[in-house]
Amino acid sequence: MRKKLIDKFLRSYFHFHRTIDASCACPMQGRRLNKAQIELLYNLHKNRAMSVGEIAKSCSVTSSAATQLVEGMERCSLLVRSEDKQDRRVVKISLSRKGQDCYKDFHVKHIEVVDKLLSGVSVDELQTLIRIQDKIIQSKTTIGIK
Repeated sequence: MRKKLIDKFLRSYFHFHRTIDASCACPMQGRRLNKAQIELLYNLHKNRAMSVGEIAKSCSVTSSAATQLVEGMERCSLLVRSEDKQDRRVVKISLSRKGQDCYKDFHVKHIEVVDKLLSGVSVDELQTLIRIQDKIIQSKTTIGIK
């Protein structure tokens, strides 16, 4: 019974995310942003500036993958590099003006789409869903998942 429910949960989870992904876009040279790029937009908006190592850790990718991610978004003028004021050897990545505008547009649309998807869910149910998700996220460290 539990495994069938987990299977149903996974199908629902993937369908939910596909629906969101298909409905939200921030054009990057005529293409949609992928999940890693969207996550980086969110992380840089929240943290203001990050090193490539910090980006790799926050996106759960290798430093090489983070470098490629940054370079692709930098070519599209969504990101800028700058020297760390305390340590000039460290390069910090932050959102450019275009990247900030892209984030704002994307975030507004993201909220609208998810709000519509969750229109049949009460505030109490949404709070319960958030508590369950937080519990799942917290459990990953206890079972050794990064």
